[in-house]
Amino acid sequence: MVTEYDVAISFAGEDRAVAQQLADILVNDFGLLVFYDDYEQAALWGKILTEKLIDIYCNKARFCMVLISQSYKEKRWTKHEWRSAQQRAFLEPDRDYLLPVKLDDTVLDGMFQTMGYMDARKVSVRRIARLTFEKIGDLSKIKNKIRLADQKYKEGLIDEVIELLDDSCFDEHIEALRLKGSAYGRQCDYVNAVRSLKLILQEQPRDFLAHFLLGIFCYRKRDFRNSVFHFEIAEQLSPNHPTIQSDLPIARKKLAEEEQKRSC
Repeated sequence: MVTEYDVAISFAGEDRAVAQQLADILVNDFGLLVFYDDYEQAALWGKILTEKLIDIYCNKARFCMVLISQSYKEKRWTKHEWRSAQQRAFLEPDRDYLLPVKLDDTVLDGMFQTMGYMDARKVSVRRIARLTFEKIGDLSKIKNKIRLADQKYKEGLIDEVIELLDDSCFDEHIEALRLKGSAYGRQCDYVNAVRSLKLILQEQPRDFLAHFLLGIFCYRKRDFRNSVFHFEIAEQLSPNHPTIQSDLPIARKKLAEEEQKRSC
């Protein structure tokens, strides 16, 4: 499962001040990737929110912080988010996916009374943010490695990029997969390059860069059928792209020649 956020914050509109403070501290002081709706206004604009939120709370975050209050229990949208988060927690019973934060004495349907929680009436928001960072722990180290690998890639230190990201834990991070795919391609290791890029498409089937690079690397592997396939999708996503305009006809020609030889 490829995740995009370290933590997603689920809250009622009445509790936005606390959610905003938490999100700002987690992002600005601890460098975490946080899903907080105000940060995502452009991304959410025009989306079918029920589908988008299910995807976020079921698939896209490492942890879900739930700000529990009477307003949260009563709101239609928060009920939807809570059910989505519960589904993820049910599917991964050995992970502490849910991070409850109580704002009052409300008890949510389906929440175990024995589940550990933070009480925002007794613990400061900054302390909750620090404990969240400590809970995530190694994830922050992973993000730092990805940032370092990106810097190394820009400097042309491709071997160091591969060494930094040579661990299956990075297969859950799209940024890392893009770097791995590009770096393996620079090393002419097209098998690993294609593998990394295809992992991206499992989560983002319309990712332009993944299809574009797959078009190039499949061609270099002499897999002309898949080269044409990925180039054509990339062309749909970015019409009139100059490299695709020049390379796609060549890939089609090679595929036609190959099919003609097979038919003889």
